Parts: sequence; structure tokens; C-alpha cells
Amino acid sequence: MIDIATAGWWQHEDAQAALDGAARLAPLWSVEDMDAAGVALADIRGMLAYTGGMPITREVIARLPALEIIVVKGAGTDVVDAAAAAERGIVVRNCPAANTEDVAELAFGLLLAAGRGIVSADAHIRQGEWVNVTSRRVSGRTLGLFGMGNIGRAVARRAEAFGMPVLYTSRSSQADLPYPFVSDLRELAARADCLVVAAPAVAETHHAINREVLEALGPQGVLVNIARGSLVDEAALIACLSDGRLGAAGLDVFADEPRVPEALRALPNVVLSPHNGANTHEAFAAVLAKAVAALREHFKLAP
Repeated sequence: MIDIATAGWWQHEDAQAALDGAARLAPLWSVEDMDAAGVALADIRGMLAYTGGMPITREVIARLPALEIIVVKGAGTDVVDAAAAAERGIVVRNCPAANTEDVAELAFGLLLAAGRGIVSADAHIRQGEWVNVTSRRVSGRTLGLFGMGNIGRAVARRAEAFGMPVLYTSRSSQADLPYPFVSDLRELAARADCLVVAAPAVAETHHAINREVLEALGPQGVLVNIARGSLVDEAALIACLSDGRLGAAGLDVFADEPRVPEALRALPNVVLSPHNGANTHEAFAAVLAKAVAALREHFKLAP
């Protein structure tokens, strides 16, 4: 029997059911669980991880001498210490495209909510006030995309339906796309009215959305981040939103989740979401199916 650890409670029982007796799942939901009696760390050959669960650090990897594969239930792999895994020859897999439409859907929801002041208007009415919130039309405005992977492309398709010209930047220009490529992120922000962050969280993208980029987007600009909080300089974002150098923001991710700065929570021109982009029943089912399929393929388990 193959032992596989789940680095967090999410989908533990569903994964066990989906594996249908082909493997045994061990709940390693925290570092403390690794010290619990009855968990044979030396026997664990696979791991299911996800953003929000236990980080798969170098220390965690070192305590699992038989570990062969880590499958991240999501599009990113930043929850895993990639260098430590590579040194051991551990395979790191993710579940690309399983939640693409769901994240892109929320990105556009945040864009509309922040751009049209929907949440502020709702708050006024709940307080018994009738305050007309004047905003700018989202349709027809230029959309800049930082990152043009599966999610970026899905956001761009939605933008087309709103008559929005699309510009993008990514590691390189993609010949199959009809949208203009802008190599410089600051220039992209200056040419866009709305900027959606959909790039991976790697060393090169850390704080890529800095003060200069936010100021280039400008006092009428809208920033949406559905990637990772590390891509945005949160202090600079708060400052620009506070003094009018940036118009509004819709955020599904934050620098130190689940902690969101009080200064950010107090701003009326920001819409906040608790890393909810992939939280749909459809996405959950698709991610689990891909994760289990990756484990079956690696261990040559019967489907």
C-alpha cells in the first residue's frame, strides 16, 4: 500500500475516496502532525499540497526520506520549496487549467465591483443612506494583463465581450495571440485603464507591481490581483489608494494571508475577497480529479 500525505484538511476524505483503496492517505496538516504518534514519515512517498495548507518547506521535505512526488492542488506551486524538491529529485506537479474559468470569472467580478463602486454603494444602502456612487464605465476601457497563461487568456476573452482593448506583458510575446505585447510593465500600466495581475509568483515577479507601476496606472485606474499577494507591494498599494494616485483595487490575494492590513480594510475604494478565485464546486472537482490522476500516473495505479 502506497502512503500519501495530505498537507491540509481540504479534500482529504474526497481524495481518499477518489483513490478508491489504491493508496492510504496520512493527514499531515501541520508540522505538529508530523510529530504525532502513528504517522510513519519514512513510508510517505507522495504528498497532496495546496496554497493555504502546510507549506512544503525544506525542513518538511527533509523529514520525508521516501518522498517521490508532490502534487499541488491548484495552478501555482509556490507553496513548495522548489529548490529543495529538485535537490532530492522529487517531482512537483500542479493542476493547470482546472480552475481557470473560475479564477477568471472572479477577476472580472472584482473588476466590475471595484470599477463601478458596487460594494461602496451596497454599504451606503445597508446604513440607510441613499448616496449615488459615480464611477467610470468598465466597457470599452483598455485592459492590461500582467501574465498571459491560462487564466490571463480567460480574462482576455471576457474583456473582448465587454469591448475592451487588451494589452499584455509576460515572459515573452505569444505569436498566437491577437493582442499587442508590451514588454515593459510600467508602460503597460500607463497605457491601460485597468490592470489584472495573473502572473506566477516567482522571484522575478516579487513586488513587480510597485509604486511606479501603480502611479502609471493612475488616479482613474483599477488594479485587480487574482495571482499572489507577493506580486504587489502592499504598502505602496495602500499609499496610492489612500491619496488618490490609484483609483480602485479588487484583491483576492494578500501579502500575509489570512492577515489583511487594517489600513487596507478601511479603504472605501478597494474590494476584498478571501483568496476565493478557485472556490467553486466545479473547480474543486476538477482540481481533485487532476491531482488524483497525477498520483495514479506516477505510481502506476489502476484508474
